[in-house]
Amino acid sequence: FAELAAHESSAVAAAVAMGAMGAPSSRDVIADKQASTANGGALETSTFTVAARVRPLSAAEQSTTFACVLPAGPGVKAKATEEAIVLTPKVSLKGMPTLEKTSFAFDRFFGADATDDEVYAALGRPLVHRAMAGQVGVVFAYGQTGSGKTHTMGGMLRRVADDLYGGGRPRGGKVSFSYFEVLGNSCADCLAKKSSSSAGNAAGVQIGEGMDGSVMTRNLSVHAAPDAPALLALVAVAQSRRSTAPTEKNATSSRSHGVGIITVGSSLDGGDDDDEFGPRPGVLYVIDLAGSERSSDSAKHSKERMDETKAVNLSLMSLKECIRARTMA
Repeated sequence: FAELAAHESSAVAAAVAMGAMGAPSSRDVIADKQASTANGGALETSTFTVAARVRPLSAAEQSTTFACVLPAGPGVKAKATEEAIVLTPKVSLKGMPTLEKTSFAFDRFFGADATDDEVYAALGRPLVHRAMAGQVGVVFAYGQTGSGKTHTMGGMLRRVADDLYGGGRPRGGKVSFSYFEVLGNSCADCLAKKSSSSAGNAAGVQIGEGMDGSVMTRNLSVHAAPDAPALLALVAVAQSRRSTAPTEKNATSSRSHGVGIITVGSSLDGGDDDDEFGPRPGVLYVIDLAGSERSSDSAKHSKERMDETKAVNLSLMSLKECIRARTMA
């Protein structure tokens, strides 16, 4: 699910999900979109759902010039609005103070008072239910460094764990978890066992494309999660091993893209998991992207930090082009 940076010191977090994401209460945004397509909703689409979340301003931000981001449009009182208004202080040509208003439309907008439970109910729970039904869901956080992506995605993963295990047992079959980070041109397994022969905590992960066009991942460990505490423990270990470094905007900025993979169910219950003709397990990808940075935010970076910033911004630009191409297909 994506986190999107706002203007000046206001930070907006935007959630982007591929496959299907719901909206508040009983409304399903993706279902609504599919029902309005030419095929009558009979086929899945490559539609992306985009939501935005505003985090509260910090004390330092409140003392400086900032752009105010507010929910607008129908549904504001019910916290189910799809529009955000950015109010930016300006000075007119006559020297008079004024507010410049800019409107942005989303599939769902969450104000600064929105809770993690509200975000998960609207965006995460529909994807979990799809994974339990043997389908695939992707949710990722995109935005400027310091906008609250890791906070939001951490809350998302904790609530996924609560939802997957009804009555203490997995509701959709066996559950497994993997987590790797993408740092520049390399991938590392954040749950790999430490060994004296390997440098650091993580082993190298290889990602490639198969002959049939499918994406293949090698050297990525898979860990069983029989209950919610086991899954949460794996999440905590993986997040603690992600690459972080202090920046101008964030003292613990994530310098890599973190990819969590939750697999629900086996190919055949109690049978051979490698049966290529059996039903496939459901998969939920929870992705915390590294934060983008403006030139003003990276002016005091070291060469190493600057190289990381360039790699992050380039990868996010590539992701944008992938989303655009898939949406236009």
